[in-house]
Amino acid sequence: MAAHGPVPRVLLADKGYDSDNIRTSLEAAGAVPMIPARRNRKNPVQIDDFVYGLRNRIERCFNKLRCSRRLATRYDKTADSYLGFIHLASIRLWFRYFVNSTYMFGGIAGTWVGRDIFLDGNTFRSSRSVDKHDVVWSAQAGIAVQWEHVRVSYTHIVRSDQFTTQREQHRFGSFSISVVR
Repeated sequence: MAAHGPVPRVLLADKGYDSDNIRTSLEAAGAVPMIPARRNRKNPVQIDDFVYGLRNRIERCFNKLRCSRRLATRYDKTADSYLGFIHLASIRLWFRYFVNSTYMFGGIAGTWVGRDIFLDGNTFRSSRSVDKHDVVWSAQAGIAVQWEHVRVSYTHIVRSDQFTTQREQHRFGSFSISVVR
Protein backbone atom coordinates (compact mmCIF):
# COMPACT_ATOMS: atom_id res chain seq x y z
CA MET A 1 0.00 0.00 0.00
CA ALA A 2 3.04 2.28 0.03
CA ALA A 3 3.05 2.71 -3.76
CA HIS A 4 3.09 6.12 -5.39
CA GLY A 5 -0.05 7.32 -7.13
CA PRO A 6 -3.63 8.19 -6.29
CA VAL A 7 -5.20 7.12 -3.01
CA PRO A 8 -7.06 3.82 -3.53
CA ARG A 9 -10.81 3.76 -2.94
CA VAL A 10 -11.58 0.13 -3.77
CA LEU A 11 -9.36 -2.94 -4.14
CA LEU A 12 -10.72 -5.59 -6.48
CA ALA A 13 -8.87 -8.83 -5.80
CA ASP A 14 -9.44 -12.57 -5.87
CA LYS A 15 -9.69 -15.00 -2.96
CA GLY A 16 -5.91 -15.29 -2.71
CA TYR A 17 -5.83 -11.80 -1.10
CA ASP A 18 -8.44 -12.60 1.54
CA SER A 19 -6.66 -11.97 4.82
CA ASP A 20 -7.48 -9.88 7.85
CA ASN A 21 -4.15 -8.02 7.58
CA ILE A 22 -4.87 -6.84 4.02
CA ARG A 23 -8.46 -5.88 4.89
CA THR A 24 -7.44 -3.79 7.93
CA SER A 25 -4.64 -2.00 6.06
CA LEU A 26 -7.04 -1.12 3.23
CA GLU A 27 -9.70 0.16 5.61
CA ALA A 28 -7.08 2.23 7.46
CA ALA A 29 -6.15 3.84 4.12
CA GLY A 30 -9.83 4.64 3.46
CA ALA A 31 -10.33 1.98 0.79
CA VAL A 32 -13.04 -0.65 0.55
CA PRO A 33 -11.80 -4.21 0.01
CA MET A 34 -13.82 -6.11 -2.62
CA ILE A 35 -12.31 -9.51 -1.95
CA PRO A 36 -14.52 -12.61 -1.88
CA ALA A 37 -14.12 -14.75 1.21
CA ARG A 38 -12.29 -18.04 1.11
CA ARG A 39 -14.31 -21.18 1.78
CA ASN A 40 -12.58 -21.81 5.09
CA ARG A 41 -13.21 -18.30 6.52
CA LYS A 42 -15.32 -18.53 9.69
CA ASN A 43 -16.98 -15.13 9.28
CA PRO A 44 -17.43 -14.53 5.54
CA VAL A 45 -17.54 -10.88 4.47
CA GLN A 46 -20.23 -9.81 2.01
CA ILE A 47 -19.12 -8.01 -1.15
CA ASP A 48 -20.94 -6.08 -3.89
CA ASP A 49 -21.20 -8.55 -6.78
CA PHE A 50 -21.60 -5.80 -9.40
CA VAL A 51 -18.43 -3.99 -8.35
CA TYR A 52 -16.55 -7.28 -8.07
CA GLY A 53 -17.76 -8.17 -11.58
CA LEU A 54 -15.75 -5.19 -12.91
CA ARG A 55 -12.60 -7.11 -11.96
CA ASN A 56 -13.28 -9.45 -14.88
CA ARG A 57 -13.20 -6.50 -17.32
CA ILE A 58 -9.91 -5.29 -15.89
CA GLU A 59 -8.37 -8.76 -16.18
CA ARG A 60 -9.57 -9.08 -19.80
CA CYS A 61 -8.00 -5.69 -20.59
CA PHE A 62 -4.64 -6.80 -19.16
CA ASN A 63 -4.86 -10.07 -21.09
CA LYS A 64 -5.46 -8.15 -24.34
CA LEU A 65 -2.55 -5.82 -23.56
CA ARG A 66 -0.29 -8.81 -22.94
CA CYS A 67 -0.97 -9.97 -26.51
CA SER A 68 1.43 -7.22 -27.54
CA ARG A 69 4.75 -9.02 -27.40
CA ARG A 70 6.60 -5.81 -26.60
CA LEU A 71 4.56 -5.42 -23.39
CA ALA A 72 4.65 -9.07 -22.40
CA THR A 73 8.44 -9.36 -22.71
CA ARG A 74 9.18 -5.88 -21.25
CA TYR A 75 11.29 -5.07 -24.31
CA ASP A 76 11.72 -1.37 -23.46
CA LYS A 77 14.60 -0.43 -21.19
CA THR A 78 13.14 2.69 -19.57
CA ALA A 79 9.90 3.03 -17.67
CA ASP A 80 8.87 6.05 -19.75
CA SER A 81 9.13 4.22 -23.08
CA TYR A 82 7.32 1.20 -21.59
CA LEU A 83 4.50 3.45 -20.34
CA GLY A 84 4.36 5.13 -23.74
CA PHE A 85 3.86 1.79 -25.45
CA ILE A 86 1.18 0.86 -22.90
CA HIS A 87 -0.61 4.06 -23.94
CA LEU A 88 -0.30 3.18 -27.64
CA ALA A 89 -1.55 -0.37 -27.10
CA SER A 90 -4.44 0.94 -24.96
CA ILE A 91 -5.43 3.44 -27.64
CA ARG A 92 -5.41 0.64 -30.18
CA LEU A 93 -7.75 -1.40 -27.98
CA TRP A 94 -9.93 1.65 -27.31
CA PHE A 95 -10.31 2.35 -31.03
CA ARG A 96 -11.93 -1.04 -31.53
CA TYR A 97 -15.01 0.06 -29.59
CA PHE A 98 -15.50 3.42 -31.30
CA VAL A 99 -14.08 3.02 -34.77
CA ASN A 100 -15.25 0.76 -37.58
CA SER A 101 -11.75 0.30 -38.96
CA THR A 102 -8.25 1.54 -38.27
CA TYR A 103 -5.22 0.82 -40.36
CA MET A 104 -1.68 1.98 -40.77
CA PHE A 105 0.08 2.27 -44.09
CA GLY A 106 3.52 3.01 -45.40
CA GLY A 107 5.67 2.91 -48.47
CA ILE A 108 9.07 3.66 -49.93
CA ALA A 109 9.69 4.93 -53.45
CA GLY A 110 12.80 5.72 -55.43
CA THR A 111 12.98 7.89 -58.54
CA TRP A 112 15.69 8.36 -61.11
CA VAL A 113 15.55 11.92 -62.43
CA GLY A 114 16.93 12.45 -65.92
CA ARG A 115 16.06 16.12 -66.25
CA ASP A 116 14.39 18.45 -63.75
CA ILE A 117 13.71 21.81 -65.32
CA PHE A 118 13.42 23.48 -61.90
CA LEU A 119 16.90 22.30 -60.85
CA ASP A 120 18.68 22.11 -64.23
CA GLY A 121 17.51 25.45 -65.54
CA ASN A 122 16.40 26.33 -69.05
CA THR A 123 16.88 23.67 -71.70
CA PHE A 124 17.54 25.95 -74.67
CA ARG A 125 19.90 28.58 -73.24
CA SER A 126 22.30 29.11 -70.36
CA SER A 127 20.59 29.83 -67.01
CA ARG A 128 21.01 29.23 -63.29
CA SER A 129 21.11 25.65 -62.10
CA VAL A 130 22.23 23.51 -59.16
CA ASP A 131 24.02 20.15 -58.95
CA LYS A 132 21.23 17.64 -58.48
CA HIS A 133 21.15 14.06 -57.27
CA ASP A 134 20.08 11.62 -59.96
CA VAL A 135 18.31 9.26 -57.54
CA VAL A 136 15.77 10.63 -55.06
CA TRP A 137 13.86 8.52 -52.53
CA SER A 138 10.78 9.21 -50.46
CA ALA A 139 9.16 7.32 -47.60
CA GLN A 140 5.67 7.74 -46.25
CA ALA A 141 3.79 6.37 -43.28
CA GLY A 142 0.42 7.14 -41.85
CA ILE A 143 -2.70 6.09 -40.02
CA ALA A 144 -6.33 6.18 -41.07
CA VAL A 145 -9.41 5.88 -38.89
CA GLN A 146 -12.88 5.27 -40.27
CA TRP A 147 -16.07 5.81 -38.31
CA GLU A 148 -19.37 5.30 -40.11
CA HIS A 149 -18.87 7.15 -43.44
CA VAL A 150 -16.08 9.50 -42.33
CA ARG A 151 -12.39 8.67 -42.78
CA VAL A 152 -9.67 10.73 -41.07
CA SER A 153 -6.07 10.10 -42.05
CA TYR A 154 -2.62 11.51 -41.39
CA THR A 155 0.36 10.86 -43.67
CA HIS A 156 3.95 11.85 -42.93
CA ILE A 157 6.38 12.03 -45.86
CA VAL A 158 10.19 12.26 -45.85
CA ARG A 159 12.13 12.95 -49.06
CA SER A 160 15.87 12.75 -49.63
CA ASP A 161 17.97 15.67 -50.81
CA GLN A 162 17.25 16.66 -54.39
CA PHE A 163 20.40 18.74 -54.90
CA THR A 164 23.85 18.90 -53.26
CA THR A 165 23.54 22.25 -51.45
CA GLN A 166 20.17 21.41 -49.91
CA ARG A 167 20.33 21.97 -46.16
CA GLU A 168 17.98 19.23 -44.97
CA GLN A 169 15.55 16.61 -46.16
CA HIS A 170 11.99 17.59 -46.96
CA ARG A 171 9.63 16.50 -44.20
CA PHE A 172 5.94 17.28 -44.27
CA GLY A 173 2.63 15.87 -43.21
CA SER A 174 -0.84 15.70 -44.68
CA PHE A 175 -4.10 15.56 -42.74
CA SER A 176 -7.29 14.66 -44.60
CA ILE A 177 -10.96 14.11 -43.86
CA SER A 178 -13.07 12.33 -46.46
CA VAL A 179 -16.57 10.92 -46.82
CA VAL A 180 -16.69 7.25 -47.80
CA ARG A 181 -19.75 5.72 -49.46
